Amino acid sequence: MVPVLAAYTAYSLADKPALAPGFAAGLAANMIGSGFLGAVVGGLIAGYLMRWVKNHLRLSSKFNGFLTFYLYPVLGTLGAGSLMLFVVGEPVAWINNSLTAWLNGLSGSNALLLGAILGFMCSFDLGGPVNKAAYAFCLGAMANGVYGPYAIFASVKMVSAFTVTASTMLAPRLFKEFEIETGKSTWLLGLAGITEGAIRWRLKIRCGLLVRLCWALW
Repeated sequence: MVPVLAAYTAYSLADKPALAPGFAAGLAANMIGSGFLGAVVGGLIAGYLMRWVKNHLRLSSKFNGFLTFYLYPVLGTLGAGSLMLFVVGEPVAWINNSLTAWLNGLSGSNALLLGAILGFMCSFDLGGPVNKAAYAFCLGAMANGVYGPYAIFASVKMVSAFTVTASTMLAPRLFKEFEIETGKSTWLLGLAGITEGAIRWRLKIRCGLLVRLCWALW
């Protein structure tokens, strides 16, 4: 999952030539143990590197196939993979491991605080790297026989979509007609544990909705 996330992060920045470099950066992140944070960082590195290569390395039109399917991916893979393995990967892995250790330290007597922090992380970017970091921590806890964190995560990941549906039903004057119609079905995504259903509203009123969703989960 980490290499795929990195690959499509890179693809969003530099199109198809960035897929292989992004995947390579994700593999490097996986090897180092930097998790989902490493995947996002690796994808960004690969994407921007390929964007730079495409803008500065050009040949005549008859070599377009060679550039697109061979030279760009090879250069990007070598560059992005090397940067992740030897430069960026270790600091990102340290951040990821520190975050996991910090969350582990909050379990037990601090279960209420752990629940609040997991809820905040779950709703912070609605399926992004912060959300996935909390998810990875919960899976790791389950692997060690500790099921409480995932029970918290499974509960709070439904709240974002439910909040959107409740808002559009209780205060329809604040929303456009198509938002109200979409909001009527967003709770179904929440029921399935899909936080991405609330992204449209998160993008529309970024700071305000972020605070409201995180406060609801708190």
